[in-house]
Amino acid sequence: MHASPLEGLEGAAAAAAPTPAGSLIAVLAGAGVAWGALSYVALTIGVLAEGYGFTLNEAAALATLELAAMAAASMSGGRVLECVPVRHLALAGGLLAGLANGLSALTHGGLALGVLRVAAGVGLGWMAAGLNTAISQSRAAQRLFIQANFGCIALAAAFFAAMPELYGRFGWARYFEGYGALCVLGALAMQWLPRPAVAERAVPAVRAGRLACGRVVLFLAVSVIWLCYAAIWSLTERFGRELGLTERAVGHALGMGTLSGLLGAALATALAGRVKPRDALIGTCLASGLCYVWMGYCTGALSYTAMLSVWGVVFCPILAYAYAMAAQVDPSGALARWIGGGTACATALGPILGARLAQLLSYRGAGLLACLGTACACGVIARLLSTRER
Repeated sequence: MHASPLEGLEGAAAAAAPTPAGSLIAVLAGAGVAWGALSYVALTIGVLAEGYGFTLNEAAALATLELAAMAAASMSGGRVLECVPVRHLALAGGLLAGLANGLSALTHGGLALGVLRVAAGVGLGWMAAGLNTAISQSRAAQRLFIQANFGCIALAAAFFAAMPELYGRFGWARYFEGYGALCVLGALAMQWLPRPAVAERAVPAVRAGRLACGRVVLFLAVSVIWLCYAAIWSLTERFGRELGLTERAVGHALGMGTLSGLLGAALATALAGRVKPRDALIGTCLASGLCYVWMGYCTGALSYTAMLSVWGVVFCPILAYAYAMAAQVDPSGALARWIGGGTACATALGPILGARLAQLLSYRGAGLLACLGTACACGVIARLLSTRER
């Protein structure tokens, strides 16, 4: 029996010193923009399709380009951070994303919009890389990641409530203008991100090869978890409609899911430091997997709304726990940057996978398969981060 090379990383939760107000604002605002971009892409597709005259497939292709660029920028952010500080990278990313969104409001050509969406994705990826690196290197990474998650959910709820009202009253271009302003404001707030404190965090000596392999496995496992989520989430609205629910009833149920997500984020914030990120990640992922199965057995508005409400509570903290676990395994922030890129790729691929699974297996079969994939990924994480090797 030998101690696992990752032993100690799980229990080495950072000291629970209060987060400075400036750093907390920077983390909340940064997550609301950089992490929230994975959700905002749904509105971007709608605006491009309804307001700019693109077909749904063309709008989805433009959004996929944005997500792919975001993933590439996040994963390669370490190279850029060798030359510039974290705060400068976040500022450059916010300004680039703001400019690209502002110009998107003035552009209607497919090629030009494609270039601008790629530029916006690069900017958002740099913001995500800066945010994830700064939090990973901070003294209280677990708490800050969970607080960032609450900021992401809260700002996303406000974004989805305000944006349709904005472009509904003042024109479709206002969406990109508002989105661009949000990116710039978020980047400015991120200038108060916490400074690195990696040297003050105890990182046990481990074999570099084994830990490097562990990072790759964790990255792949979290990417699979997010891909399963994205595939099933893309089916929820269509499944509600096929149950015979009206658009209003489906919208109400999805709204309840968002509100319950705020509750889940608040509970995770209250429990920060009291539960290991690995255990919390596995527990919330398995509970989400059961919700995937539950969706296939919903028979009406009540069960559909209940499923989305429970799903919101258990799912919303998952990304924060994944990042917190990544920060314990790799305090440099590299693993967190790669997970950020992996979730962006999964968000782009999820709807394609979900539609295919629903076509081949039905909604119930898609939910069962996604639950199985999630459970397998959780098993890999549990095995890798177990306290003892066999």
